[in-house]
Amino acid sequence: MLRKFSQLGLLLVLFTFVSCGLLWEKPDKRTEATFGFQDKSLSDKQMEEGLDAIRERFKKYGVRPDISATEYHNTFYFVMETSGDAQIIEDLLFTPGNIAFYEVWDTDKFSQFILKASAKFDTHEEGAVNPFLDKFQSFQPGYGPELAYVEVDHIMHVDRYLEMPKVQDVLGEEQGNICFKYGLENKQLGSYPLYAIRCNSETAVSLKGGIIEKASYDNDYAGYPVVNIQMTSEAAKIWEVMTKRASDQRTQIAIVIDDIVYSAPSVVTGPITGGRSSISGSFTEDQVRSLVSILNTNPIPELSMHSFGVQGLLE
Repeated sequence: MLRKFSQLGLLLVLFTFVSCGLLWEKPDKRTEATFGFQDKSLSDKQMEEGLDAIRERFKKYGVRPDISATEYHNTFYFVMETSGDAQIIEDLLFTPGNIAFYEVWDTDKFSQFILKASAKFDTHEEGAVNPFLDKFQSFQPGYGPELAYVEVDHIMHVDRYLEMPKVQDVLGEEQGNICFKYGLENKQLGSYPLYAIRCNSETAVSLKGGIIEKASYDNDYAGYPVVNIQMTSEAAKIWEVMTKRASDQRTQIAIVIDDIVYSAPSVVTGPITGGRSSISGSFTEDQVRSLVSILNTNPIPELSMHSFGVQGLLE
């Protein structure tokens, strides 16, 4: 969890490095890494497909790393000479890039859940601090899907409270249907928004895995950068159902990349047909270009880093 949050800022600039010299300048450093796949049940074929996805990710930018198996099972050696930023290379290598779209839980119900859950910890003593609510830097019911914000030092505590049986019981019939995920850091608050999404596919509509046919950069009518997306034909049918429900129920759809909520826009124009849509929000141009690149890149199975190092090349 903590490693994921340490990469949040970096994730937004993973693919905006064409001007960093990775493509055209003479290599001045050698990057080496050893890694393995976290999922130990992957077959040899699945691991090879994962390695091909890594090669393809770098190939898109005109470079091709050397990746080979070591003498140890599920341990691989990566080496590449480049003039690019080593941190960018590390993030490209170790960022899976899985994207999914989920229905966001009704904001009023989420607000009531937080208040009822906090009551489970209320001592009713004068001046006593509620240990659950105290972990939220900000809690503002009625201000959209990101109504609660948590500082990074309190995330593990909030997660522990949310997993407690007495808190889960507050969910009632929704228990097992709701998942709690964090969004990108709010720079002004210095904390992370907490979202409640409907993640159980049996009780909600969701989209994940191989759903984007193409993503592209564009600007909306006001000149703000947006991501245009074209979904596959099968995903388009589900997207139409999702957007109709969100529009009818006045809720949002969470755009989740590697378990991090990037945006949770409302749908106000009714169902979206044909699989064409756009993703907008408080994004900069670089952030939108990064999202486009992530959407157009095959996901990589999650890796475990064994070592990572950079050496300067001799003239």
